[in-house]
Amino acid sequence: MKTFKRTLLACSVVASISAVVALLATPSQAFDRRIHGSACMAINGITNFISRGNISTTNSLQAECPIPTDSDIRKFQLRTVNLHFTDNSTSFGVWVQACVEFWDFNGGECGSVAQSSAGGTGTSGLGAPLNGPNWLRSEGDFAYLLVLLPPAQQGTSLIKGYFMAS
Repeated sequence: MKTFKRTLLACSVVASISAVVALLATPSQAFDRRIHGSACMAINGITNFISRGNISTTNSLQAECPIPTDSDIRKFQLRTVNLHFTDNSTSFGVWVQACVEFWDFNGGECGSVAQSSAGGTGTSGLGAPLNGPNWLRSEGDFAYLLVLLPPAQQGTSLIKGYFMAS
């Protein structure tokens, strides 16, 4: 009988501790966001960025796409940022980099380049490496994608949108 009471007491203590731990544990939350390509803007005064695409048949085009961060998705929590695009060039690929503009002084920097196949055409996606030396420097820095769209050869190469997840 004594053994039964000890076993019952031990089980009660373990159950109570487990209940407290379960109540105090904060569940992990993952957030994602899909952003239309219309959020992107051509840089350097380029005027051939029409309907999210490069209409020039001779020149590549650089565009910046903001990566909005807020209380749901903070920059340091991002695990993936994927660009979705249509590449209609048979000679050049699409390039994408994750970048930051420093909030507290002039300048910024970008991480490694992800690049699609130069010979391939069609709709695809690229994950921007989140590996710039200062990507996590400050939560106040402004994050964005830097995109290089190839010239239009078999139609307009365009940014469909991008996806981000924590």
